[in-house]
Amino acid sequence: MSEPNSLFARIHLSQERFETFLAAPPKPPVLDANWTNWWNTRKMYSPHPLSENDLYAYNAASNKAILDGWMENKNTGTFYDYDETGQTLNLGLIFFSENYGEMIPMLSFILSLAEYKENNPDDFCIVFPFFWGDEDLSVYITFEGNTARLDAELESVAQLDPAKLKYAEDYLQRKAAEIFPQD
Repeated sequence: MSEPNSLFARIHLSQERFETFLAAPPKPPVLDANWTNWWNTRKMYSPHPLSENDLYAYNAASNKAILDGWMENKNTGTFYDYDETGQTLNLGLIFFSENYGEMIPMLSFILSLAEYKENNPDDFCIVFPFFWGDEDLSVYITFEGNTARLDAELESVAQLDPAKLKYAEDYLQRKAAEIFPQD
């Protein structure tokens, strides 16, 4: 049995833009070269070509409803913290998924944040085996301006910017201790 990867994202956006994003309906993903290139470089047990049928958004009235749904599942360790001073959203699912097909709607959700965010080179999203000590990197999303891109070249956490990886690991560790306290 595989162990679920963790997801972590840091996104800079104003409070107003964040509220607008939360109120908006989920944006469906569009099959394009970025999705296809990323998909084709992932290691899977049963690889198949990515098709439009594989791409889907969550079926929810709003992006806020998506986050609320994840928050209700206490086993995932979902959190989202908005820092008004730094205008930064830190979002994570401590126990997310190891299945690329299951990841697609959340990746679509994260990618759709690009049109709302500020232009900040520190923004990123990572899906990796935080708790399991593996070096494999499932997903790395970069943001430039108001666009986001699934990185098809990175395969290992060792290839990541060490400062961004440390930020993600430290944040996930702190939130895990809060959400799943040890006696």
